[in-house]
Amino acid sequence: FVGGLIGLFVVDHRLVFIVILIIPIKLLTLRFFSKLREKLSTLVINANCAVGEWFGDNLEGIREIRLFNLGQIKKRQMGDKVFDMADSTKRLNRTDVYNGGIDSLTYELLETLIYLLGVHFIFAGTMSLGSLFAFVTYSMAVMIPISNFLNIKYILSGIMPAALKYFEFIDESQRNAEESGTIGINYIERIEFKNVTFGYSSEKLIINDVSFEVNRGDKVAIVGKNGSGKTTIFSLLEGFYLPMHGNILINGRSLAEYELKQYRQRLACMNQNSYLFNDTVRENICLSDEIFQDVISRVAKQCSFDDTLLRNNYPIGSNGSRLSGGQKQKVALARMLARDRCIYLLDESTSSMDMNSERLLFESILAKCN
Repeated sequence: FVGGLIGLFVVDHRLVFIVILIIPIKLLTLRFFSKLREKLSTLVINANCAVGEWFGDNLEGIREIRLFNLGQIKKRQMGDKVFDMADSTKRLNRTDVYNGGIDSLTYELLETLIYLLGVHFIFAGTMSLGSLFAFVTYSMAVMIPISNFLNIKYILSGIMPAALKYFEFIDESQRNAEESGTIGINYIERIEFKNVTFGYSSEKLIINDVSFEVNRGDKVAIVGKNGSGKTTIFSLLEGFYLPMHGNILINGRSLAEYELKQYRQRLACMNQNSYLFNDTVRENICLSDEIFQDVISRVAKQCSFDDTLLRNNYPIGSNGSRLSGGQKQKVALARMLARDRCIYLLDESTSSMDMNSERLLFESILAKCN
């Protein structure tokens, strides 16, 4: 850019102002198209996200779609969302074409103006034909690096919306990152909730000033209406959330002081919505642990599920989609009972089981805890 600009002044300083005049014009057009491209890129990202979420939601609910004859309605919804995605993508591509066209037009305009004035100077006898060609050559040497430099903003305008979403995701992940202490723990003798208050937002508290104590060997049931905070107490005890106020004490020390991974190794949990991986039943029970076959057979019997489930070496689908509700609960319970832990946490663990299976299960749990 500097070398080309010096060459322009050497060849003919009178034509330099045309080149300099083109720069702010190009800057203004790029600024306009950059803002437009950033806006349209955001629309494209949001439209693609909406289509992805819609497909995921409807694939999960395909049974209900069939049962309630929602096929035609869902097809119309799909058409609307796909059209929105295609329309925003088309507008974005059209913007790229317009920007490229104006960019080429700017170069053509610059070259035309130089030739017109150059011919005028040649006829006036103040400029040679060779000088005119030299000036045109040097003007391109000036404009190409300027154009490349200014186009960085236009390129980034298409990248920034995605980058901002990525940074927001990273920031959210950092805000929600689990905090762990450093103290090791080998056993749990006592759990104490001391004036614990927690809510997923400051406007609505789930539990407020809750205090209780559980000692080794105790068997405690937490009973309450839906939404009263039973599952939240378990999530706090499992270390997924920190109390807004109060403290959770394990063996007399704050839960936040313990090394979280080691602490969770002392818990055996069967949550309300325990997730099953798209793997075999055996792998969903063992996970990464080495568990002997006799232990697996024993807990399978305790949970009253058919041994054929263990012998079938096929994936059970995403979150156990190929199993019934009762079978899913039994696999999650077998996963919990196969581990020797200090604390056993069961959150509505038998809601999908028959009465006989529920009775046998609680007999096994009570025998294990004695």
